[in-house]
Amino acid sequence: MALEERERELARRRMLKGKPSENFTEGEPGEALERVARAVGWSRPTYEKARAVVEAARSDPESYGDLVRTMKEGSVLAAYNEFVRRREMAERRRAARGIELRNLILGDALEEVPRIPDGSVDLLVVDPPYGETETGPRAGGGRRG
Repeated sequence: MALEERERELARRRMLKGKPSENFTEGEPGEALERVARAVGWSRPTYEKARAVVEAARSDPESYGDLVRTMKEGSVLAAYNEFVRRREMAERRRAARGIELRNLILGDALEEVPRIPDGSVDLLVVDPPYGETETGPRAGGGRRG
């Protein structure tokens, strides 16, 4: 982040002076993020995803703090995708607060269904995320037809 701040300041100075910095050739608008991404060996989109994860972890460490470790040990994309999933779930929970339905459970079915006591459900409605599939033993069954 410090490198990004430095690059932004240099870019701002170049714009004000109308000429290139001594250290860098003049670039196109928005090139500060490109330079920072290159400096850490990432593409700009990857850098922006990592940045979103770090900012979320700083602002809400309880909800997103573990994702920084996921990013360091695994991949930026995996951490970012999990961040987006958690953020969307939090938005859904906020939206559902005003809904008064008896025994409504809003969450990831793979996490919530095992918690439901056997024989206590008359109807289960699930809405899988569009375009996402899970393979392996937890996916449950195959295609019919």
